Amino acid sequence: MEVLIESRKMVGPRAIMPGHLRRYSISSIDQLQATGYVRLLLIYHPVNASAFDCGSVRLLEESLAEALTIYYPLAGRYVEDGCYIDCGGQGVELVEAKVNGHLDRLTSLGQVPDADLLDQLSTFPDSVVESPLFVIQVNKFEGGGLALGLRFTHRVADFHTIITFVNAWAMICRGCNPGEVVTPNFDVSCIFPPKNSVINYPFLRKPGSDKLVMHRFTVSGETLAQLAIETTSDEPDMKFKGYGRPSRMEMAFALLCKALVKIDRDKNPCARPIAIGFSMNLRGRTRVAIPDAGFGNIFTLTLDFPSSTGDEEWNLHGYIKMVREILRKTKARYGAVGTADELWSMVEEDAKRRVRILASGKYCLVSCTSWCRFPVYGIDFGWGGPELVVCCRTPFRTNVLMDRKGDGGIDAWVVLDEEEMAKFKGDEDIIKHCVF
Repeated sequence: MEVLIESRKMVGPRAIMPGHLRRYSISSIDQLQATGYVRLLLIYHPVNASAFDCGSVRLLEESLAEALTIYYPLAGRYVEDGCYIDCGGQGVELVEAKVNGHLDRLTSLGQVPDADLLDQLSTFPDSVVESPLFVIQVNKFEGGGLALGLRFTHRVADFHTIITFVNAWAMICRGCNPGEVVTPNFDVSCIFPPKNSVINYPFLRKPGSDKLVMHRFTVSGETLAQLAIETTSDEPDMKFKGYGRPSRMEMAFALLCKALVKIDRDKNPCARPIAIGFSMNLRGRTRVAIPDAGFGNIFTLTLDFPSSTGDEEWNLHGYIKMVREILRKTKARYGAVGTADELWSMVEEDAKRRVRILASGKYCLVSCTSWCRFPVYGIDFGWGGPELVVCCRTPFRTNVLMDRKGDGGIDAWVVLDEEEMAKFKGDEDIIKHCVF
């Protein structure tokens, strides 16, 4: 399958509005983030995208300019030395491409996504400095359908911010008044002022991570509902001692966790202690007054340890209980924070611990990024919501959970090396509860 780039252009804000800052200071939490790009694909089925034509690209461009008038820092350029965004309206990059292949190569369940194809569907610059902060690639497939490739730098915005922006863009594209979209709050750097010396803590790659593969594992809504019933009936402690019914995300992550710990035990004769990591949106989770529409990175990569040893003989219900216990403890820890300084220190310490744990090689670190409950399937530019949202391969081992369209299930995008992936697919609970 070949992707032919037909055009590239920069799209800036429609206008410079009163109150726009020439320099937008990033926050101290932004400073902790890596300068790489995060990417995903929004795939629109031929039936839903039948109205897409040449005029649609022009409409996408015009509505993008309107959206950037509101979210104007995204059209700027990041200046590393000063830790700020130069908001000169330089623009985001809009790429138009044609694909000489059919969309089912991406949407078929059980089809292993072609990593090279995914890269071609979402181009990006090599460096964030002096490069667009956001890149959109409109890929039109033979036989109809399209995929919007989105890349954004995590240095200036988290997933919450980007999805809110893309939804605002989509609303404007289908005719909504710009005044109806969510207006971002640009005061986050006032709550978390940038610091003179902040160490960046990127997610380190493990040795031997060069040949990584990605696969999608689907847990249906029916399976998750049945697991919840089994867990609360077979494990009364979870029901009657404050644990409550496990969430869909907790059950899906427990499935992955059990299989990944088993793989680690097979590779390491001496059982390594388990460390569990989560991404957690901080909006509304602490006593610090953080606006829900705050622009930037307002999240943390938490890290904690189970109270039990996490032996591989645990059954799946034991792992669900372990994951729920850790998440509950983490929420309580952050929920007690009352000042911005204390909150920033906790976020930084979790970042430090995560790097130390992985670099030491002494722990079995299992981490999860959850994009569940984000309204990705509601992103409607006028031809319906996406048929599938694809998490693209990363250069390190990871697990990303996303809502599955329609049935209340979850898609787990898992990145492992080839040997680990073969073992993961052979795990009895993965086989029993997942479709792949």
